[in-house]
Amino acid sequence: MNRKDIIRMAQQAGDKEWQIVTRHVMKWFPDEVKRFVNLIAAAEYEKCQDLWMVLDMKNEQIADSIKAFVAAEREMVAQWMIAHEFLTGHSDSVADLLKKLERQIVKRVAKQCIQLCDQVDFVGADKCIDNIREHFGVDK
Repeated sequence: MNRKDIIRMAQQAGDKEWQIVTRHVMKWFPDEVKRFVNLIAAAEYEKCQDLWMVLDMKNEQIADSIKAFVAAEREMVAQWMIAHEFLTGHSDSVADLLKKLERQIVKRVAKQCIQLCDQVDFVGADKCIDNIREHFGVDK
């Protein structure tokens, strides 16, 4: 808010004499104008304080909602992993769960490949199985 805004507000207050002498107010009544400006500033500050309080409350509510959503997503992934016989460990985030899931899926697929190589009798199957075990960290 600037000087013109304050003068405009004073004029809007409705005093015709005030409107006529606006140009001379600063010369004639500097203390009154300062008080008027301070009143407006205080009122604006109070409005801002109220707004900041509301925004702080909204931000807390938004943060709580986001935390609840993230927790629900993590829980959903963990429950899916458990239902499909994957281990969840002590993961704190969906990203951690997905990393563990990826490693477990790779190992599960590697084990299936080993079983398939074992079932199909071809030259070099044992070497293929050893390579799979070594590369993907699958125990015998």
